[in-house]
Amino acid sequence: MKREEEIKQHGEALGPQLRRLTDPVQRPLALQGELLKGRLDGDARPGRAGARRWLAPLCAVAAGVVVVFGALLAFHPGGIGTASGEAAPETAMLMEEAPVEGEAGAGQAAASAAYDMAAPTAEEAVPHAQSYQEIMDRILQIEGEQNKQEAMLADAGAPRSMMGSAPLAAVQPGEGDILQSDGEYLYYLTENQESLLSSAVGNLSSTLYIVKAADLSIASATEVEGTGELYLEGDRLLLVGEDGVFPGEDSTEETSYTPVTSAKIYNVADPARPVLESDFTQEGSFVSCQVQDGVAYLISEWVPMTVPGDPLKAVPSTYDGAAKRRLAPDEVLLPGAAQNASFAVVSALALDGETAAVTQAVLGGATAVHLSKENLYIAGTRYGEGKEPDRTNLLRFALDSLSCAAEGQVEGILGASSPMDEYGGYLRLAATADGEIRLYVLDMQLEECSSVRGFAQEAELGGVLYRGDTAYVTAVRDSEELWVLDLGDPQNAGTRGRAALSGFTQQLFAVDAHTLLGFGLDTRTGEDGVLYSGGVRLCLYDVRDPDRPALADQVVLGGRASSEALYEPRALLLEEGRIGFPAELREADGDGLEQTKFSGYFLFELRDGKLRELSRTSLQRSAAESDYSTVHILRGTLAGDTLYTASARRMAAVDPVRGKTLAELELG
Repeated sequence: MKREEEIKQHGEALGPQLRRLTDPVQRPLALQGELLKGRLDGDARPGRAGARRWLAPLCAVAAGVVVVFGALLAFHPGGIGTASGEAAPETAMLMEEAPVEGEAGAGQAAASAAYDMAAPTAEEAVPHAQSYQEIMDRILQIEGEQNKQEAMLADAGAPRSMMGSAPLAAVQPGEGDILQSDGEYLYYLTENQESLLSSAVGNLSSTLYIVKAADLSIASATEVEGTGELYLEGDRLLLVGEDGVFPGEDSTEETSYTPVTSAKIYNVADPARPVLESDFTQEGSFVSCQVQDGVAYLISEWVPMTVPGDPLKAVPSTYDGAAKRRLAPDEVLLPGAAQNASFAVVSALALDGETAAVTQAVLGGATAVHLSKENLYIAGTRYGEGKEPDRTNLLRFALDSLSCAAEGQVEGILGASSPMDEYGGYLRLAATADGEIRLYVLDMQLEECSSVRGFAQEAELGGVLYRGDTAYVTAVRDSEELWVLDLGDPQNAGTRGRAALSGFTQQLFAVDAHTLLGFGLDTRTGEDGVLYSGGVRLCLYDVRDPDRPALADQVVLGGRASSEALYEPRALLLEEGRIGFPAELREADGDGLEQTKFSGYFLFELRDGKLRELSRTSLQRSAAESDYSTVHILRGTLAGDTLYTASARRMAAVDPVRGKTLAELELG
């Protein structure tokens, strides 16, 4: 205790002096650019080929979040340093000693020191931590409160509910995906099936294929650890994904599965020889990656190890190559409303690889992330116990100063396909609360201006689409309803029109100024009164009259069906009036057992306001070929006059109109 008191006293004395070294330093300019749409955010996407999200529950039983912001040196003219132009000394351990675990890059150290994060500015709504012990104490407090609540429920015979949160599916889909194309080459990341079957948890591997589109010849094949998705910007290819325990002194046979999220930047100027230029890793399960203006925002979720007497275990680390750097206390924010004890880590990386990421952290829950031109929003779910309502906690960070500018909350839980949206200085979001669907309009202080309530009672929230001052919401109970909401007056949001339909639209997309595309499932009500799903349903909504939206056209495929695009919107291709998606169609035989009738890829076009099927194609060479990893199509993309489809083991070039296979390539 004496040693700890000495350290604390020295820290309190030195802290103000060290912080004054950075007082003349200006903070970085705003991170500009609109979000390249793509769950966080970030998101547990079942069956997603990019990240094995089914592994996350092994380590994430509470789903709170610490968010790590990245501020890049490139955003400050001339770099970041002291008033004299020299790099400021690193202040990572202002308040407590910590073991040296590897050298951080020079850019990382200088940028860390340049931010005065030890004390909030007048604009900041959330304070930073002063020590590792403070972080540990806060986490233990939250865990203690959760344990008490669960014990009370257990004594009362009530079922335990999830105390944390889980990333939402299909929230803010970005441009990253497992299949990318520059027109000349295809870039495809596929999980190695052998590793799925034989490797231990956390030791999955994938292969990055670069394929010449003209003849489907392999230019290069690179094996990588883990699983993930790709982002292509010029000659830079970003591979983001999840792997298992990071190799180091803490990795032992007894260590439970500890996920890490990595970002590898390759130079693919020569597709035959991709060169790894940067390898960055942060602790936590992969949640989402957003890319804009050559900067990648990497988000992961990490569950701390609370070991009394060892507060360093309560903070995540990052790795530049093999050099480990634990986040400093002054890189951690502690919101007062935080009620979950795990972390989400967010880093910013320049795709040119010339600058290092700087990290900051926020304790709380995160189920969704929205990045606008000037703000970053984080939504965290708190599931209520007893009479306590479910709530979504919200934080807004101003990108011009990287400060937490506002903290708020709304009742309810965000829908799986319900992104947040900033427009005209207001944040809009849809949630399910107290048995009804609500749409909230909040100001920049995250205070409610108005809300639309009660328009869909006891219904399940489906797709949500924002277009200017109008929102479109689908909901299903006994049948589907499409609602048009008027958000033109933020102080008095209300309903405009409603259309009663059949089916359940899970994704909504804008086709043109007057037409929406809905993708989901057909439904029917059984004799027992239960709503059952049917085939894949593709529909067009005419919304030129917001008071009277109407169904313009629809197509239903199969008596029963499934599709990657139902839960992964990036599997749905929308390009130049063409709509493509993989699907498996099933029908019941004479004994009532479902049999697969077709597994392949469908391509439709929009013509004269109607949906017209162009072609359907399969990777199955014969009825006898049934290997799922070979015939189950994951993605499709158009390049020129050719449609390319890909499964885990096979790729094909197809005439999109005739559906004729032009060439095939075996993978692995």
